[in-house]
Amino acid sequence: MRVAIVADHNAVTLKAQLTGWLEQHGHSVEDRGVQDGTGMVDYPLLCADLCGRVVAGKADVGIVLGGSGSGEAIACN
Repeated sequence: MRVAIVADHNAVTLKAQLTGWLEQHGHSVEDRGVQDGTGMVDYPLLCADLCGRVVAGKADVGIVLGGSGSGEAIACN
């Protein structure tokens, strides 16, 4: 399965762990950002990018990780 994944600055560590697990289980993971948790991130832009990839068929599913998840869920919907 092709999985696109993004995380805001609050969930970089979780994203790295989940990416490793997914790859170990045979999935192709495309990390769309962010790469470190050192600065604030505007998550709506990450969500738009990820959702666009899923809608365009470039990823089968998308995973969005963040501090609370509420804003990210709203942005993705």
